Amino acid sequence: MATATYKISEPKLVIPALNALVDGPKSTTELADRLALVLQPRGADAASLPSRGKDGQSRFSKMVQNLVSHQTLEKLGWAGMEVHEDGYAIRNGKLHITQAGRRAVRAFWINSN
Repeated sequence: MATATYKISEPKLVIPALNALVDGPKSTTELADRLALVLQPRGADAASLPSRGKDGQSRFSKMVQNLVSHQTLEKLGWAGMEVHEDGYAIRNGKLHITQAGRRAVRAFWINSN
């Protein structure tokens, strides 16, 4: 039996996710859709997770969901979730890039050239 090969990992989503947020806040679904267009997951990355049923969520979609729910970008100070005036996060709010996130994207592109 062949072993599944995964090419996309959660850490590899960080810079592409920040790039996707540069043009405006995105919900988790919007972010997953944008990243799928850019990264074009294939094979095991695009396959439905067995625990999600026949028409279930792909491994790629789950990684994007984890990136948001684990607050990876927020912990780095590179993105934040929309909040109410009272300081509580908006349920189903949108993730937005911070100035530090914009600097991280800029530094990435400068260093990759």
